[in-house]
Amino acid sequence: MAPPAAAAGPKYPASCPQCGSPNPRATRFCITCGFDMGAAPAPSAPVAPVAPVASVQVSSSLAPQVQVNPTPQAQPRAVERGRLVLILPNGSEGGVHPLYEGENIIGRESGGVFGQDTYLSPRHAKFTVQGAGVTVQDIDSLNGVYVRVERQVPVDLIDGDVFRIGQEILRFEAFSPVGHTADGTERLGADHEGLVGKISLVTGRDAAANAFPVPVTGLYLGRERGDILFPEDGYVSGLHCQLAVQNGKLTMTDVGSSNGSYLRMRHARVLKSGDFLLLGQQLFRLQLG
Repeated sequence: MAPPAAAAGPKYPASCPQCGSPNPRATRFCITCGFDMGAAPAPSAPVAPVAPVASVQVSSSLAPQVQVNPTPQAQPRAVERGRLVLILPNGSEGGVHPLYEGENIIGRESGGVFGQDTYLSPRHAKFTVQGAGVTVQDIDSLNGVYVRVERQVPVDLIDGDVFRIGQEILRFEAFSPVGHTADGTERLGADHEGLVGKISLVTGRDAAANAFPVPVTGLYLGRERGDILFPEDGYVSGLHCQLAVQNGKLTMTDVGSSNGSYLRMRHARVLKSGDFLLLGQQLFRLQLG
């Protein structure tokens, strides 16, 4: 019968924890310094190295702030409230120019239907749209803004007013009473009796050509019939408009012409849908909604 295997003895550190001398694993006491190897702590498992932590520089006043870029918000889209519709010489519709809520500056620099009209100033007129209302204002343009008057509805003319029939531009100049000089002498050729003023053909901003006196009995203007004729202007109707004195004021009435009569604006004016305007050498109809 084989002898039983000897039990394996305890294992001690291979080197003395106190003096560091190497020792057999079965030796309890250090062969050099006699240190009790059985009292030495069991060797611990190796510890995995820890990665160094990067230093963070913190402001001395407050914790670091993180800057967050705000999410850009979409700009509100312009709301179209109306448009200017170009009316071609044959009466058909051409291009359009939209009108948006707020101020709309139109002129030659606007391009589109305005870009090639050399009678338009670069910044000619301002259209202001507020809800369902539209106001137009001339912004010191050279040739002005003209609004078509209603047929058979008299409109007042005051001194300096300019109106247009066909291609003819006329300015009204009222006559003021002429009195005697200080010494009682009357001015030759200054008799205004029976006249309310005169109308002159405008040939430039401050220039005029032919002038026609306007009697208190009034005048008719046309291409074929009337007191003042424009036979060469095909845009003037045979009988176009009437100048008359009503309640001491001179009025102009379109008597049903084909192409209309237009009054140059002096001040801002409220428009309605369907109104016609002459801007430069082009005719437009305002369309709302």
